Amino acid sequence: MLGQVSWTDYLQMITSTLAVYYAFIVTTYYRHDLMHLIKGKQKISTSSFSTPGKTTGAVADLTLNAEADRQNTKLVQALTDEIQALVFATGTMQKEKKDILLSLQQLLNKYPTIKVSSYKSPIEHFIITEYANNCSVHLSEAELKGVWI
Repeated sequence: MLGQVSWTDYLQMITSTLAVYYAFIVTTYYRHDLMHLIKGKQKISTSSFSTPGKTTGAVADLTLNAEADRQNTKLVQALTDEIQALVFATGTMQKEKKDILLSLQQLLNKYPTIKVSSYKSPIEHFIITEYANNCSVHLSEAELKGVWI
């Protein structure tokens, strides 16, 4: 039976299987980075705020705050997606708690704006419940405080 498979067929099958595998890995674990690469850095346009008489400072601040809130919401969604992927990977590999905390620290360092935002506490609660429900790993709030370094 193996004599019927040519080397060309074999290499094509291996190449296509690896392409599908790596596409899955990239979309699962690097979705946030991939979106930034595709979209590029989005900058807040301040051209409408520079013309005097068109908008007041309060309206400009509200517009900037709304834009920042939308960006933070996108960051939080990307972070929760990556946390869920990390929890899934941890559940399959049975890591020790110190390795889990180190992985979380590396992940959270990619999102420094969330560290100082109002989303920090809900993210901590999300991490605690995800690990408790899916990995039977119980993390305390004190342990998570050390992760936000």
